[in-house]
Amino acid sequence: MEAEYSLHLIRKTECQEAKAKDKLKASEDPTLVTATFDLQSVLQLPYSGVSLFYYSRKICVYNLTIYLASGEAHCYTWNELNGKRGSNEIGSILLIFLQSLPVTVTSVSLFCDTCGGQDRNQQVAAMLLYAVKKIEHLNQIELKFLESGHTQMECDPMHSAIESAKKHKSAFTMTDWINIFRSARSQRGKNKASVEKGSPDILFCRYDHSSEYKKVNIVGGGRRKSAAALGLKPAYSDPLPISKAKKADLVKLVNAGHIPEELHLWYRNIPAIDVNGPERLSEPDESEDEN
Repeated sequence: MEAEYSLHLIRKTECQEAKAKDKLKASEDPTLVTATFDLQSVLQLPYSGVSLFYYSRKICVYNLTIYLASGEAHCYTWNELNGKRGSNEIGSILLIFLQSLPVTVTSVSLFCDTCGGQDRNQQVAAMLLYAVKKIEHLNQIELKFLESGHTQMECDPMHSAIESAKKHKSAFTMTDWINIFRSARSQRGKNKASVEKGSPDILFCRYDHSSEYKKVNIVGGGRRKSAAALGLKPAYSDPLPISKAKKADLVKLVNAGHIPEELHLWYRNIPAIDVNGPERLSEPDESEDEN
């Protein structure tokens, strides 16, 4: 156990040193962007200090923050009607972020935690392969995972600032949450994967920051299409329904006059299903952290 703990501390140090090295390099090289990204703990809609809100089920609101080494922060937010908080959503946001980078950027270094359902999975890896092929000015994207239990990242203080900014405020729409994020702005791995434009079907992996890369062909043999030839399609065609129990709580808040009148129709028209029936959908635990 002592030996494993010592290795754990070594990996922690290596990960943080790798992040510091990439941040310094990005500050000196305009062709490189280094950033950390992480999901904030689940927020809620509507949000208010009214006591009835505390005992009511509400819509889950998600926020993924991407924090650049330059100090620039991006918050990508959605709610459970728009999607879940899994690999499809994380991959979609990363693609939007990569597409927004200036054409002068040729390399990207991303740091995140080791959450398998959100960050370290085949969907996100496939998205990176797609991005490095489709975005002409990007030649290489590295995804680096911090050591579990030691994932302190620059986006964490941003989340703390949002938690502080939301105190004594209310949010009845997604725009309200965006305004809270903006007000917060004024306050203030353990292994690694890489993809390269010259090898659109190859994922280069290593389990520390000093060993040689191993090549993983994600397409394989046979008649399977190249990753670069595959297209993207929406994960959802319609708004995702919430449970009837949650919908009932929201309507109760509407009837009690705790939600602005101009929003009553929107809340009443939220789709809902009976989660006890055959079409049961799993709901995210509102008290669960992103890890």
